[in-house]
Amino acid sequence: MTLRKPVPPLPIWAFALLIFIAILIILSTQGCATCEPTIIKVPVEVEVPVPIPPEPLEIAPAPEMEVCGEILSITDRVKCIRRNIERWRIYARKLLDEIEAHNAAIPE
Repeated sequence: MTLRKPVPPLPIWAFALLIFIAILIILSTQGCATCEPTIIKVPVEVEVPVPIPPEPLEIAPAPEMEVCGEILSITDRVKCIRRNIERWRIYARKLLDEIEAHNAAIPE
């Protein structure tokens, strides 16, 4: 019966080397899960329509109204109010026509 020599224990650097290799294998099998993606920047020319604001619409001044409160006669006061209403109606029609013409001139 022959006696075998006992196997000497591995030195500490061998254990450190084995642990280092194990960590490398573990990290290499995970792929690029923790890597940052590579961003490729290529300049692309894009044509975007830029709206051009229209010139502001100039509004005509409001019509001057007659003062109807000082007229004593009822019929004259009613006529005065009708004239004022007619002035406002003409002014409103003129404004509406200007606004519609202005809106029609704006390209879409």
